[in-house]
Amino acid sequence: MDQAKSVHSTPPTNTSATEPKSSRRGFLVQAAGVAAGGAALGAGLPLPAPAAQTTQSSDAEVDPIFAAIESHRAAIAAHDQAVGIENSLEESLPDEQRQSRMKVWEKTIVETDDPSWIAAVQTRWEASESMDDLAIDLLNTEPTTVAGIEALLRYFADQEEGLFPEEVNHDDGSEDAFGAYLVRHAADALRKIARPSPV
Repeated sequence: MDQAKSVHSTPPTNTSATEPKSSRRGFLVQAAGVAAGGAALGAGLPLPAPAAQTTQSSDAEVDPIFAAIESHRAAIAAHDQAVGIENSLEESLPDEQRQSRMKVWEKTIVETDDPSWIAAVQTRWEASESMDDLAIDLLNTEPTTVAGIEALLRYFADQEEGLFPEEVNHDDGSEDAFGAYLVRHAADALRKIARPSPV
């Protein structure tokens, strides 16, 4: 599968205490075109026999997807912390001292704002971009074990939908849901494991 890449010109919206969490992540992500049709899991796809007593910890040592997942998880935590600080300042500072905004279509820094508000807005913005980049890394990191594929799919399914980009745009102008791209990515990795290339 071709590499995915993020676009920073359409970042997530500013989050306030009154916005639902899912409103944070409403934007597009660019990706190179996916091979026509992607790799689908056939009903008869033979799966490799499980290795005896293989543990997730040993898989994590050899499968890079575990590190990619943990990096994205850490980015979510950093973003949530930044949002919390911004929300606290929103409640404690008067309106005239917090006019700076960083939203999808607006980046405005007002020099007369309280310095802590400006710093909080910028920190939340950077945390959001980092979360985006690391979500894209999930699409660019190939799982090398069945346990890694399972971990990737469960991680995506268990996280709040708004923590990932909504769509992937391809070079040919077509679009995919981020989740559909991720599932095809996992299917491609599973096919390689099930049918390894001859040495």
